[in-house]
Amino acid sequence: MEYDGSDDPEVHVAQFETMITLHQYTEGIKCRIFSTTLTGMAKQWFRALGPDSIHSFEQLHDTFMCQFASSKRAEKTVMSLMDLKQEPTGTLKEFAARFTKASLEVPKAESQIKGYAFVRGLRLGAFFDNLQVKQPRDFDDILARLPGYIQLEEARDAQKTEYGGGKPKEVENKIEASETRPQGRAPYRGMPPRVLPGKVQLAYQPPRNEQTYIGVNNINRLIDQTPLNKPQEEIFHLIKNEPWFRAPSDFAAGAPKPGLNGLLYQYHNHY
Repeated sequence: MEYDGSDDPEVHVAQFETMITLHQYTEGIKCRIFSTTLTGMAKQWFRALGPDSIHSFEQLHDTFMCQFASSKRAEKTVMSLMDLKQEPTGTLKEFAARFTKASLEVPKAESQIKGYAFVRGLRLGAFFDNLQVKQPRDFDDILARLPGYIQLEEARDAQKTEYGGGKPKEVENKIEASETRPQGRAPYRGMPPRVLPGKVQLAYQPPRNEQTYIGVNNINRLIDQTPLNKPQEEIFHLIKNEPWFRAPSDFAAGAPKPGLNGLLYQYHNHY
């Protein structure tokens, strides 16, 4: 324990008396032991005391408090507790610790007043709702309910961190992989590249009033139109599974096989 005159003298005296209580020391020994806790400016003040000027520890205490009264910390009032607010992004645990520490500096404040100040500074949330539904008796009642809601808040924060706002990490990884996957890549070797849907003009343009929608599983979809500069193999893979399509092997022997124009003719003749 050391005191140099810059801190609150009451705090130092209280700590000294707590330490010395267990020993049955005389007044003179208490004064000598107290002098060993002083340093710096406080030590110089003690040495400047005249001979036979101190006759009891109580007198030394009063003289000490008077000398360093300017270093005494201003006593906080209940209004200082009313000014405490939970930060918009602060946790319940952090606010409770800060409020509890501040309440210790106002020992004269009643427990009910402390409870009112705590609820007044609390941010909206599950704990605030609980305190409104079931009014607390005092600050001690609030402290008794507090641990469960701190645990709830920490569990929710951990869940948000783990799932990133509701989506599991593995789902997010799949979404990112699909977004970064190169488009137009063939599903496997030997197949033509996948053609993305797009509206391109054909050599044959149907009238404007004709619908270009067909029913597939009772769902209307827009027909993917293929430009004429695509190879025949790609057009073949696009339309070979349609019910109206006739493959070259389906034609009679000796009949001319449909080329590019024949494939397009089948496509538009059907629709």
